[in-house]
Amino acid sequence: MGKAKKKKSLDIIVLSAEEASKHKPKEPALAIRIFGSKSTGRGRDSYPNFPKRLYQKVLEYTFDDVDLKSCDELTKRVFALDYVLFDWRFARKIITQFKKNYKPGYSVLVHCYAGISRSPAVAHALNDIFKLKCKLPEFPHLNQYVYRTMLKDAREMGYEVKI
Repeated sequence: MGKAKKKKSLDIIVLSAEEASKHKPKEPALAIRIFGSKSTGRGRDSYPNFPKRLYQKVLEYTFDDVDLKSCDELTKRVFALDYVLFDWRFARKIITQFKKNYKPGYSVLVHCYAGISRSPAVAHALNDIFKLKCKLPEFPHLNQYVYRTMLKDAREMGYEVKI
C-alpha cells in the first residue's frame, strides 16, 4: 500500500526588485511585477534585470505607491497629474489575471521596487480573495489603499471577502 501524497502548500513570496532579480523558484511559479511611473524615478528602467524564463507566467503592472485614502482632494488632483494611481481597474485586472494564470502547485512571487508596500498589499489581498491560506508576514508599511481597493472590487466581482 503506497503512502498518501502530502499536499504541498502554496507559497507567496514578497520581495524587492533587487531580491526578485536573484530569486530562483524551486517549483513552477507565477510572478507579479509592480513598477512605478517614470515620475517617481521608479519606472521599469530603474529595476534590475528579471529572469522571466524561470516563471510559467509573468504579470506586470504599473502604479505608484500612493495611499489615496489619506489624501485630501487637492493632493489627489496634484498626484493625478504626475502619478499612476491605483484604482478599481487595476484591482480587477490583477484579480482576473491571477485567476486565469494561477495553477495549483505554483508558487507566487510578488515584487515591487522596495517590497514593503505595494507588493505586500497585492499578496495579502490575493491570499484573502482566493482563500489561499498562505502564512504571510506582517508588513508595517503595506499600502492599505491598494489592499482595501482590491478587496472591495473582489466583493463587487462576486468573491466572498471580509472588508
